Order: sequence, then structure tokens, then C-alpha cells
Amino acid sequence: MGLFDRLFGARQDSAANRPQLPANAAMLANDLVVAALIGPPGHPVEGIIASAARGEITPVLLDASLYWAVSTAEPGDVVQLPRFAELLRYAVILASERDAEATGFAPAGEDAKRHWRDVVFGRQEDADEDPGEQR
Repeated sequence: MGLFDRLFGARQDSAANRPQLPANAAMLANDLVVAALIGPPGHPVEGIIASAARGEITPVLLDASLYWAVSTAEPGDVVQLPRFAELLRYAVILASERDAEATGFAPAGEDAKRHWRDVVFGRQEDADEDPGEQR
């Protein structure tokens, strides 16, 4: 079962079991949630938050993304708490699917944290680009 099947229900699931999201829902990736928390001023996530404030989109976040964003912050990071709170003001937070025995979230791996930080701080090359491709 894929991520969207878990969030929105597999085809065989009844409509009553699916979360009701607004038509303008926009799922935010972990790096955007991290960016809202520790990204530099002027980060593009501010445009997403402004769109949400105007009612153009409704950000959708997984509860695990919030946990991973906070755990990605490092000593010395400037935490943009007002910006993060503004994102949460407009967001719909969905519960992640967990095993019945699970009591919490699995911590994000160091590679994942490093990747999210690289994306947030502009140190990540576009993964879709061919390194030999000329511009």
C-alpha cells in the first residue's frame, strides 16, 4: 500500500474511512516543514504560507513530519518559531499510519536529516538534472 493509499484510502476502502480534505489541499514534503522551522528569512516556504493565509491552498502535514522537523534542528540553528506557528495555523495535520505496537515515531536517519537540511539551505543539487547536461 502506497503513501497516498494510506492517506486517502485504497480503492476498496469506503469513502467514510478517508480523511476529508479541502479541494485546495496541498501536501507539504518534510523539507518544507523543516524550512518553515529553520529555513533562512525569505525562504520560498514563506510564499506557501502567504498563499495559505489568502485561502488559496490548505497545507497538509503529516504528524511525523512535525516530529522530524523538530528533530532536524541543530544547536546554532535560528528557529523561525513565528513562521512555523503561522504554517500550523493554516495546516491540516494528518495522523501517520503506525503499527499497533508502535508507541511513537521512528527517528529520522542522519542521512534524511542531512538531505532535508541541504534542501532547505540550498546545498542540494536538483536530483532530476543530468550531471552531464549542459544549460
